[in-house]
Parts: sequence; C-alpha cells; structure tokens
Amino acid sequence: MKGFFKWFMVSLIVVFLFSNNDDIPYYWEGEKKHYYEIDPKKILIEFTIDRMEEQNLKVSFPEAETYRIKNDSTIQLITSSGLKLMDRLSDQKNVIQYPAIRVKGTYGTSFITDEISIMFKSQKNESELKEFADKLDLKYLEKTSYGAHLFIVPKRTSTVAIANSIQENEQVLWSNPNFVHLISLFNDPLYPDQYYLNNNAQGGGTADIDINAPEAWNISFGCNDIRVAVIDDGVENHEDFEGRVLAGFTAGGNNTGGLPLNDPSKGHGLACAGILAASHNEIGIKGVAPNSQIIPINIFPNVPDLLNPAGAATNAEIAAAINWAWRPDLGNAHILSNSWGGGTPNADVTTQITNARTIGRDNLGAIVVFSSGNSHEIFSGVLYPATINGVITVVL
Repeated sequence: MKGFFKWFMVSLIVVFLFSNNDDIPYYWEGEKKHYYEIDPKKILIEFTIDRMEEQNLKVSFPEAETYRIKNDSTIQLITSSGLKLMDRLSDQKNVIQYPAIRVKGTYGTSFITDEISIMFKSQKNESELKEFADKLDLKYLEKTSYGAHLFIVPKRTSTVAIANSIQENEQVLWSNPNFVHLISLFNDPLYPDQYYLNNNAQGGGTADIDINAPEAWNISFGCNDIRVAVIDDGVENHEDFEGRVLAGFTAGGNNTGGLPLNDPSKGHGLACAGILAASHNEIGIKGVAPNSQIIPINIFPNVPDLLNPAGAATNAEIAAAINWAWRPDLGNAHILSNSWGGGTPNADVTTQITNARTIGRDNLGAIVVFSSGNSHEIFSGVLYPATINGVITVVL
C-alpha cells in the first residue's frame, strides 16, 4: 500500500508540474495553440541501465507497451502499469517519470520530456546559439538535418513553459517540446487474401467492393521510375521486389539503409511495401504497382521490438526521416506512404510533411498518404499526422 501511495503522489506531482500556469494547459505548434490534457493512464519511465547489450527488454519488462533506446545507457519505457514497473525499477539509476498528454478532442498520445525543438527565423552561428542557450539557461543538444535546433531545459518540469515563452517572446518560427510519440502501425489483418484488389466475395464479403486492380493492370503496371518512400520500420530487399529496393534512411541510426536486417520483431514496412510493389511473379502476393521503386525509411531504429504493433519516436526523428524522403538531393520520393499514426501535432513533423507536399518532386509537390488509424471503434476521428491539410488520408 505504501508503494502505491508513493507512486500515486509522485504521479500527481509530475502532472501538476508539467502543466502550464493557465487553467487549461497548452503548447504551440508554430502559430497554432493546442490545449491539452494529461492522460493518467499512461506514463513514460526513463532510467539508465548497465550492460545494455545484455538486456532483453521484451522479457525483462513485459509491462511495457513499447520502448526506445534513448542512448547507450538510457531506456524509455511506455506503460499503463506504472505501479508495477516503478516498484521493479526501485534499484535502477536515475529513474524519471514523464507524463502522457493528449490534445483535447484527439486520440494520439505523446510524452513531454526535457527537450525542446526550435526553428529560428534566421540562421544562427555557434556563438549566437551559445548566447541564446546561456540567456535561457538551456543546454544545446544538436542541429537537426532539417534546420531545427534541439535544446535541453534545466528542469524537466519546465519544458512546456519554456517552449511557450520562447514562442511568444523570441524570433522563432516554432518552439515546441520534442515529444516522444506513441506510434501505432496500421495494416489490415486479411491482407494475404488481397480481397481489396479483386473482390469475388471471398471470406463472405460483398463482390466487387475493391480497387479494380485487374482492370488497372490491363492499362498499366505503373511507371518503373516512380519512387515510393515507405516510412515505417524498414524494408528488406525481398525476392518479390526484384532489386527495386533503393538506398534508404534510418532516423537517428548508424546506417542509411533503412532495413530491418531480418529482425523478426519487425516487418510491418516489408508487408506495406509488398502491398504497394510486389512483383507479379508467382511468388508471394501481387503489388498494386509492381514496377515501382521502394525507398526504405526506418523511423524506429531505437525500438528493439515493435509490440502490439507499436513504437515510439520523437518529433525530430520522424521529421528527419520525412525530410530525407522528399528532398531532391536525398530520397527524391514521388510518393510518401505512411501506414502509421499517433502522437500530438508538432511543428517539426507538420512542416516537413507540408514541404514534401509543396516543394517535393522538383517543386511539383510529392503525394503524401497516411492511414487514418485502426481506432474507429473507440475514436470517431482521424489520428495525426493524417489530419494535416493536403494529406491523402486512407480510412481503414
């Protein structure tokens, strides 16, 4: 009982301290203000661990919904079983709790940590960045590939207040927390039957409720120079792609291949790529556009096992991946395919998706497709980032 009371009181304090002074807490997404509420059902627990390479996190922490490796010694676990996990972590080092939030009226979940993402209106040199950090008692972390700068706040309970103050008083395009987002991966559990291509009432369905793929194939199998970025957990150069998997990108990772490297805990991106572009070769399934080239983009390199399936990634990791995908000098994708969603709106991701749509594909604008989410039974809306203007949202 004492353990529960202690955890409950600590949770209350965390919730109180991470809120703004306003009656309704808020944060900024550029010039757009979002009012949010604390989600007491979930929490992110961060701690340091010895001998990281010897740990099997999935076995050691079955209470975790998902987790990410922040660095060589720090783990971040997302859980709905805070009491159980806190009791078991009592002997771990530097255990910190971060609260879950949801923007009012939405379903995505994010966690406020001690990092802020700032995009200045004008470029700043090293001395100017140091002066800015010193003035606000911030610690400079790094510059992202898309031009934003990451800072660490002096007190983890002041993240939102400091980010808001910078947005409201400094010359910036945006200042928002570098959230950790709980990301869900979406697919249809019946995709091996491929009823969506040509529905003959298999499985008791209604005939001809499909995308008329055979009719389209009578006209074309797609152009062989169309580049589709599959932003997910990586794509292997599978036999069903006949060498059409190009060089890719891994957000925050140590390589640029974007591949799961036969990791049995991953493979969602491979399944999505198969639906898009698998060859018509009597192997496996048939892709909708089998001439397409696949650009593998991995936004979950720091997640050892994708559970439920679910993963976790920050604004900066997701935005860097999208930025790499659309830029003409990098991925140069014509289409960005995303079968995932979740988290709260933020300027990093929104800006990069907007850039892809408007100045990608040599300023013609790339096509950006997002799944609406698999949560229609418990939530009647659409999950971010599928809510961004101009995105093609596919309702499952």
